[in-house]
Amino acid sequence: MTDFSKEAVDTAIAEKKGRARKSVAVIASEPQQLMQQLLKMKDVDVGKAHELVKLSREMERDQSRRAFSDAMALLQAEITPIARDASNPQTRSRYASYEALDRALRPHYTRHGFSVRFDSQPHEAGLRVVCIVSHGAWSEESSIVIPITTTGIKGGEMMTPTHATGSALTYGKRYSLAMAFNLAVGDDDDGNRAGAKTVTAVQAKQLVETSEGHDTKALFERYGIRDWSELPQAEFKKVLTWMEAKKGAKT
Repeated sequence: MTDFSKEAVDTAIAEKKGRARKSVAVIASEPQQLMQQLLKMKDVDVGKAHELVKLSREMERDQSRRAFSDAMALLQAEITPIARDASNPQTRSRYASYEALDRALRPHYTRHGFSVRFDSQPHEAGLRVVCIVSHGAWSEESSIVIPITTTGIKGGEMMTPTHATGSALTYGKRYSLAMAFNLAVGDDDDGNRAGAKTVTAVQAKQLVETSEGHDTKALFERYGIRDWSELPQAEFKKVLTWMEAKKGAKT
């Protein structure tokens, strides 16, 4: 058992100041036992005991920080760019949804001992969303301030204040999570469309054939796509059924 006598405490304090550190690490590795022993001692110097406990906590904190960094390095070595799986018809752009980020990231961070939670606070510029990543006793935060706006890019009213707040929260979660783990979002190509859940080549061809005679400009604008190959898989059946119904109505 480690010696927590008055002499050992004095020695540990001296070692902290530069004369040695090996014994300090041994003592600091048993903080609970250290506290119990110090409480039992009658002749312990309170000031020195306090300094030793502080040292123990500092070393524990440093170990937790190192463990966090080591685990994060291993996690990031596994993560590949995440494909865009959703469309914004207002900006005619594609992006990776929070669900896609979570689906791609959660198995990795849980395996490496991380947990993720979110917090939000009102901010003069809108809503501050905070992503809190924890690993053991160490946590780090990434945050972003999102304006809460009910208007679209053309200035017209687009949503209620409640809807706008929810939209800002979701947007903030996406970006703060990406910052916390240094995630990259990549463009779709033939190699990752399956991961992005866009239509297959066969389905895209079917859409092209079915859309003959239709004005597809409005549909492309609605989904923020440039051609049928970029249509989200989840929308395939709905769009195909709608076009077939329109074609049937014309005949």
